[in-house]
Parts: sequence; structure tokens; C-alpha cells
Amino acid sequence: MMCPILGGILSGIFIDKKLGTTPWAVLILTIVGMAFSLYAVYRVIAQMQNSNHGDEERNI
Repeated sequence: MMCPILGGILSGIFIDKKLGTTPWAVLILTIVGMAFSLYAVYRVIAQMQNSNHGDEERNI
């Protein structure tokens, strides 16, 4: 979950140094990395709920 955020920060620093746009690329890419991480957490939770829901139906 930390890889997209860390990748956004490091990529943003690199782009900001090359283009001289400090701090915009870091901010934007960090937010994008956080969004990807939150989406990954959402997918894991949804998958866990689906698997638990299937277990409840079998026990009835």
C-alpha cells in the first residue's frame, strides 16, 4: 500500500527538479498514489466481504 504513495513522492521530486515546478508534481502525484492505495484497500475489503458472505450462505 505504501508503494504507490512512495512512488508518487519520488517521481514528483524527480519531475519537480527537472521542470522546476516545486511542489506541484509532488503534491499531485502523492494524491494520485494515495487514491490508488485507497482503491486497493477498498478492493481487499470488498473481496473479504464477498468471501465472508459466501461462507454465511453455506452455513444456513
